[in-house]
Amino acid sequence: MQQAGLSDRVRVQVGDYHQLPFADQIFDVVICIETVFHSYNPQQLFQEIYRVLRPGGKLYIREYFVIESPLSEQQQQDLEKFQQIAAGGQFRRMSELTEIASTAGFQELQTSNMTGIIPSDSLRMAILSTEFPNLPLFLGDIKAIKPTASGQTSADSSQYQQTVADYYDHKAGVESELTGLTGSSNLFLAYRAGIQPGDYVLDVGCGVGQAAVDIAQSLCRPSS
Repeated sequence: MQQAGLSDRVRVQVGDYHQLPFADQIFDVVICIETVFHSYNPQQLFQEIYRVLRPGGKLYIREYFVIESPLSEQQQQDLEKFQQIAAGGQFRRMSELTEIASTAGFQELQTSNMTGIIPSDSLRMAILSTEFPNLPLFLGDIKAIKPTASGQTSADSSQYQQTVADYYDHKAGVESELTGLTGSSNLFLAYRAGIQPGDYVLDVGCGVGQAAVDIAQSLCRPSS
């Protein structure tokens, strides 16, 4: 963070995301990027995220989900093999996680299939398919809102339209040149999550916060 000049914007906190070490209702946005599959108790995870979000706060999940249709024997075998090498994680269906989020209290749940939208993720799936040709996963996202006392939840994200346009301009020029895709992907993530400049953001992840770094450099002031 010091090398990136973000010591005043981004703080790394080691902990168990099932027991977040933060006070109630302090974050504007919580993002979970390919990390929910590590959870041994997603119900508790979502309850903790709900607790630390302020009323009207936003939850954004980008994850690889199991397809909704019944799995063939080959698909089940590839999934089990991949989960063994993916740090013992458990991939779930999108419908399962949306139900858990709803039970935790989140509203205005929106889901999207992101297959083919982000070039770096398309490349990743293409590489995985060479070893796991029947892997029944797809990249998707879930967006949700913690309701306010008045029930008002929606927020205007129109200011991010230019960010999206810039992303797709970049995407068009890098389909065969993969330099800088992670940064562009994370800017697109910021748009999808509805992050606004000045938001207090919690990046609940198993990595070292690259998404938080890219977003903080480009959009946000205080971040975590």
